[in-house]
Amino acid sequence: MAFIPYPIQFKPIYKSRIWGGTLLPETYGRKLPPSTPLIGESWEIVDRDDATSVVQNGPYAGHTLTDLMHDFRTEILGQNSSETRFPLLFKIIDAGELLSLQVHPPKEICAQLGNGAEPKTEMWYILNRKPEAEILAGFKTPLAPEDLLNAVRDGSIRDALQIYKPQNCDAFFIESGLVHAIGKGNLIFEIQQNSDTTYRLSDWGRTDAQGNPRELHVKEGLASLKPNLKCVYKSGSEQCNPRTVSAPNPFFEVTEAFITEITPLKTHGGAHVITAVDLPITIRYNTGGTVSMSGGESVLIPAVLNNFEIIPSAPSTFLDTACRPSPTLESANIS
Repeated sequence: MAFIPYPIQFKPIYKSRIWGGTLLPETYGRKLPPSTPLIGESWEIVDRDDATSVVQNGPYAGHTLTDLMHDFRTEILGQNSSETRFPLLFKIIDAGELLSLQVHPPKEICAQLGNGAEPKTEMWYILNRKPEAEILAGFKTPLAPEDLLNAVRDGSIRDALQIYKPQNCDAFFIESGLVHAIGKGNLIFEIQQNSDTTYRLSDWGRTDAQGNPRELHVKEGLASLKPNLKCVYKSGSEQCNPRTVSAPNPFFEVTEAFITEITPLKTHGGAHVITAVDLPITIRYNTGGTVSMSGGESVLIPAVLNNFEIIPSAPSTFLDTACRPSPTLESANIS
């Protein structure tokens, strides 16, 4: 069966989190499931055994991304990719409270850690934030593992972290091995390797409604930690347009563009994901069809679509994420 190429939209998968917030519906008017309290994450595009996106438009409506990758892997990712799963996971994080202090494992240590550990390098793009919002990423000066544990125990760990006051359209690149936490009052678009491995070093003494703390993963977290790593920060006030908002890495390249008129783009033989940052946009593709997107929505552009255009409803910003072919080795120090 021949693949029918078009911009593919998916149904969000909403995840309840103890730290969930309210900025997602406030910013984009999303109608969230009323039966699910404290929505903290909306998984926009995902292809995993425990969660897979369902197509909501066009000929493949009702099919999953896993189905499409099984039947049309090359058409979606391009000839140069050897991935069998869609290699990236796209989500929106709505942080009503401070998230845990955590770290993701580098590739070279995952086999040693076991239990299905997967590497995760990611980046955050600030969609909206409240005045009190913070990003905690990296140490001011490197901490030895025992010093980190002591700082967690005595409550001084915050003083050891690099703290940013984010603005809309700021970008933070979080390489695997970098200690980090998302502060309350952030609405973040996250692009990451297709992984769900997170090791909590501290949950700031938080407990659930029954008074129970969440599980920590101190041994695994310390084994994954790269104390010398620094967060790569790019300010939204930079004047370059378009501009690359991701740091150099083997997994994805993210470009931000502010447009006032029809803008032509190409896939260059690989999959792309287009995300409307603020206002609705329309994608017109080479067979003459169109797909409309709301603010905050992401659409998958298969590699074989080749040429497409972004049509703004008004001056607006979008992100273009290019999915890179599978790397043979993860860089030891991407930044």
